[in-house]
Amino acid sequence: MATPRVAVFGGSGYIGSEVSRLLVDAGVEDLLVISRAGGPRPKQQRWTEKCTYIKADMLSPSPSTIPQLGEIDVAISCIGHMRPSPKWDGFFGLHYEQRQLELENGLMTERIVDAAKQAGAKRFIYVSLWSLSKYALYGALEGFVKGKLRGEEAVRSAFPNASVIVSPHLVVGKARFPVLGQLLRAYTSNPFAKGYNKMMRGMKETVSDFWPQDAISEIQNTPPSDVTAVARTVAAAALNVPLKVSQEDAYSPDGSEVSPPPLDVIDGPFSIQAAALLASDEALRAAAAVSNVPTDATPTGVVTLPACDLPTDFVPTPTSHGSPNDGALFGAKPLLFPLPPALSVLGFFVALILESYKHAPPT
Repeated sequence: MATPRVAVFGGSGYIGSEVSRLLVDAGVEDLLVISRAGGPRPKQQRWTEKCTYIKADMLSPSPSTIPQLGEIDVAISCIGHMRPSPKWDGFFGLHYEQRQLELENGLMTERIVDAAKQAGAKRFIYVSLWSLSKYALYGALEGFVKGKLRGEEAVRSAFPNASVIVSPHLVVGKARFPVLGQLLRAYTSNPFAKGYNKMMRGMKETVSDFWPQDAISEIQNTPPSDVTAVARTVAAAALNVPLKVSQEDAYSPDGSEVSPPPLDVIDGPFSIQAAALLASDEALRAAAAVSNVPTDATPTGVVTLPACDLPTDFVPTPTSHGSPNDGALFGAKPLLFPLPPALSVLGFFVALILESYKHAPPT
């Protein structure tokens, strides 16, 4: 018998590379890593030598094939981004191309699901977004949230009763914001933050309206998700490790509570942390060794992707492969856009003050 043949879409990225490492360490012998980069991250580690890297653009404007994919048992999608637009817009400049976010998170996932079905996958694991974050961020990041919802719908439709959706909070750890991540954990672990969230959860039970700003304040006082915990949960779900954990409150994008929480979702940082505790190295190795894949299985077949129906002005977001902070600040130029107008406003008030001193009567 052989271990499952697993394909990790976005496996060269921040979460995907950690998932790939855990699967290799668990003993998965045939691991396919699909990304636009088509290779491991810089400072290649020894475990990457056991992966097969495949270069593919899942939003190719022309028909394309992924001949190396062949037949797979499990598909994982760690693809997703919420980067601001590099173009200036409005007074402050900083903004998001909502249509772009929806396409690169939603349509991208739909095509990954299609590829996984063509390759014969029996199970699909999808990294989405904490349901409370969907409600809190819907106004500012409507395209991103819509894209993640499209992805979830595609996964559930194609893999009913054979999918798991892992929905983390802000993911930090390792190379991404090592200092900031520790500061966030320290702040959100203090009695004030814990007490505030406990108070907010109690108040939600007694009021009829739960506003996005209430969700934002709760998110601000919730610990971020650790990348290794997220990756362990994803790897365990892919290998069918039992992950029965008590679920947090789940919410729909309009803020209404979903009760009971969906069984196919591991939602939020606390549920993910609990699941990660069940996904020990020993549990992952034991699950990888249990497989119905014949030892003489040979990858066959070619996955064909039709051309994408994209807007004429669509420009793909550059890959963050090898960028600082694991892509979290890739293309940081938009984050500087608010500075010029802010300095202009400050300069205006400084000029007013200086002018007032100039015309002040002598003392």
